[in-house]
Amino acid sequence: MNENRRGNNEKGRNHVAEMSEVGRQLYEDSVMARMRGRSGAYTKTGAKGIAHEVMANDLANVRNLTNPGTVTKMTKSPTARQVDAVTMQGNKVVERIQYKDTSSVSGLGKTLEQVQSGKYRQVQLRGTRETAEQFNRLASKSGITKRMESTGISSKTTQRIGEKFTGQMPGVAGIGDAMKGTAVAAGGITAVMEGVKSIVNGDSLSEGTSHVVSKTAESVVTAAASAAAAEAAVGGATALVAASAIPVAGPVIALGGLAAGLITGAAVGEVTDGLFDEIGDGVGEVVEGIGDGICEVAEGIGDGICEVLDGIGDLFDSIFF
Repeated sequence: MNENRRGNNEKGRNHVAEMSEVGRQLYEDSVMARMRGRSGAYTKTGAKGIAHEVMANDLANVRNLTNPGTVTKMTKSPTARQVDAVTMQGNKVVERIQYKDTSSVSGLGKTLEQVQSGKYRQVQLRGTRETAEQFNRLASKSGITKRMESTGISSKTTQRIGEKFTGQMPGVAGIGDAMKGTAVAAGGITAVMEGVKSIVNGDSLSEGTSHVVSKTAESVVTAAASAAAAEAAVGGATALVAASAIPVAGPVIALGGLAAGLITGAAVGEVTDGLFDEIGDGVGEVVEGIGDGICEVAEGIGDGICEVLDGIGDLFDSIFF
């Protein structure tokens, strides 16, 4: 790979990593903005459940894009106990939803009792990945047929956003969750972008694979570092703001925290520039070798079939002619 191309790709990779972190922070800010006014949002135990409701509702509406005219709305009542959201088709309610985010034995036991009492007979239960998995396992053991659908959102994510919303410092698990989210997004985008570049540039299978692997690895590491720094800084800023009497301190310090994350990402990007090239080259050679091997096997099978057919032809010639 020539130096000009490497420089251009590195610049693009840094951009993806940084923008992935900016996108995550902006989305989570929008989630927290919509949490305001909902019952339980300002308590340490209830905030994560409200965060889950908002994000799960967003995902429901993403799915609704394939069904024009359908929209899922949070209930107007901020203290709703049985239905958190409804799905509408025009003016008709087609689905009632109750969101759940609890992994405690007592919380799950209460939900099971409510199901048995018929409280959620006409309501769809949707929970975080962990909540749905545990509920469905306990329901099966208890002979309960109703199942809870997973929203695909982790309780680690809702816990982290809930802590940020209520002014708590993020824990190690929360920072790890943020790193994973940003790294996965940046890695996926980078892999697609670099794969397209390799195709456009006419790279061989080995060159293309090497390029995608190395640049994706660099992007993932850079994005993870950016997320860790930003989450720690923004979380710390939020905790300070919670104890501050200066209203303007929140946005200013939060922006400073995000800036710290982006600066860290840029610095790490410089360090990782070319760091994974040798690994990518190795993977590229293996892939090319596998491809050559498959071609040789296929060619051998083809030759064998041709020989068998030739033999059958010779046999027919000797019998009939």
